[in-house]
Amino acid sequence: TWYYCAIMIPQLNHSPEESKEIVSGIRGIDWASTDRSLHVKQDEFFSYVTKVLKTDEEASAMRQLANWILIISMLRIVQATGVHPRLGILTGSVAVSVDDFMHFFALFMAV
Repeated sequence: TWYYCAIMIPQLNHSPEESKEIVSGIRGIDWASTDRSLHVKQDEFFSYVTKVLKTDEEASAMRQLANWILIISMLRIVQATGVHPRLGILTGSVAVSVDDFMHFFALFMAV
């Protein structure tokens, strides 16, 4: 989890500034002006849209990384409970049934 926080905190600090820049840039496009061609205005608009999409892709990748970190942490906790004598019976049962669950979920997704 420290890895995720170390990556996300700097991004969160720059996010409001980037958002303000993008919104003010889009609002600053003078669509009614005849000084610049429509093609130039569209290029400027879509450059801001590209920035938004890039930011969204990066945030999506960070969310996926966070999900994998949580899954791995959960599996480590389950593995650690196998040391306890009584909880070890439960984790051992789950470990034996993983193969059956995988086949069930494959058939469930197919249907």
